Amino acid sequence: MEKRILTASWMFLIGSSLFMVDALMEIATHFSPLSLLHLSEGILFLVGSLFFMPESSRESQQEVR
Repeated sequence: MEKRILTASWMFLIGSSLFMVDALMEIATHFSPLSLLHLSEGILFLVGSLFFMPESSRESQQEVR
């Protein structure tokens, strides 16, 4: 089960990164207030995805000790 959660978290992180790349490409092609909104959405989505990454079992075992 832990491997499925880790795989899903990585897939979510990769998807979030693609949203960020898309927002940066949109700003590079044409700059507008809407493209800035998309960039801020991409940044927040990527940071949120990072916070939802599970801890490795090795780190969590060290905290218990």
